[in-house]
Amino acid sequence: MTGAGTTSVAWTREPGFLDSPSDPTYVHAGRNVSVNDLELNNALERSRLADDNEAVESIAQNLEGALALEYDLAHPWVLTDAFVSDPTGGDPDPYEWTMGRGQMPTSRWYIGVDTFSNTVERVPKAAITTQLQLQVSLNSPVRVTQTLVYADEEKNTSMTPGTIVGGDESPYVYHGGSFSVDGTTQKKMQSGTVDITNGGSLDQGWNRKAVDAVAGDADYSMNATKIATEETSDNVTLAYGNSNAPVTSSGIDGVSGDLTLARGDGDEIALALQGVRPNTYGWDNIPPSGDERVQEGIEFYIDRVTASADVSMADPFA
Repeated sequence: MTGAGTTSVAWTREPGFLDSPSDPTYVHAGRNVSVNDLELNNALERSRLADDNEAVESIAQNLEGALALEYDLAHPWVLTDAFVSDPTGGDPDPYEWTMGRGQMPTSRWYIGVDTFSNTVERVPKAAITTQLQLQVSLNSPVRVTQTLVYADEEKNTSMTPGTIVGGDESPYVYHGGSFSVDGTTQKKMQSGTVDITNGGSLDQGWNRKAVDAVAGDADYSMNATKIATEETSDNVTLAYGNSNAPVTSSGIDGVSGDLTLARGDGDEIALALQGVRPNTYGWDNIPPSGDERVQEGIEFYIDRVTASADVSMADPFA
C-alpha cells in the first residue's frame, strides 16, 4: 500500500537525446501534481507455427513510453519543451519563447513510490512534450496538462532527486488572468483553455529504442466560455467574418489576442496570439433557464503563439 507523501515527481533536462545530465537540477513540475499515465509499451507481436493454434512466442517491437501529468502552474520552464526552443532574454528582461523546429529538447523524469516495504522509482528518459494545455477556470488555480512520450526507462530502488527546486513558487490562479480579443478585454470569463501542440515524435531506426526526436507541425487552439456582455456583438461579428451575416467566401479575418496570467508577487506569464479566428461559436443557457445568464462558448483556431514570462525564479537549466 501507499499513502500521502510517499510519492516523488521531479524532472530535469537532458543535455542531448538520452544523454545523462552530469550535474542535474531537479525541478517540481508544479503544485498538486497528478500522474495520470505512465505506461511502457513493448509492442509485442505474437509468433505462431502453422500446426499450432497457440502462440509459441511474443516478440518485442519498438519500445515507447507515455507520460501524462496534471499540476497547478507555478513557473514557466515547461514552455521550453512545448515551444521546442530555449528562451531568450531574462535577468532582468522577460523570458520569451517562439515555436522552434527540428530536434526536440528532451527531459528526464523521476517518479517514485514508497510502498512501505520497498521503494520503486521509474525514470522515463528522452521524454518529449508533445502537447501542453493551460486551463484557467473560475475559482481554481491555473491547471496544466502535459502530455509526453519517451524513448527509454530505468528502475531505481531509492528516490534519486535530492534538492528539488520550484516548490516555493505559489501557483497562478484565475483572478490573476485576463483574456482579450482584437484589443477588447473579455469580461465575465468563466473558463479558458489553450492547447499548444508541436507535432513532436520519436524517430526510430533499426534499433528497438528511438534514436532522435523531431518537432512537426504546430497547432494552437483555445476554448473560451463567458457570460454574454457588451463584447458579445463583436464576438458574433468575428465569428461571421462580416458585420451582419457569415461571409460567403472562405476567408475569415484573423485578429490578435492576449492571455495574461499574473500573481500577487508581480510574476506574470503571457501568451500573445496571432491569427485568432472562431472555428465554432455558440450560445447556451438562453432564457428561460435557471439563472438566466446567456453563455458564450467559442473555439478559436490560432495561427501563431509566442510566450513571455516576467518571473522572479531564474531559469534552472540556464
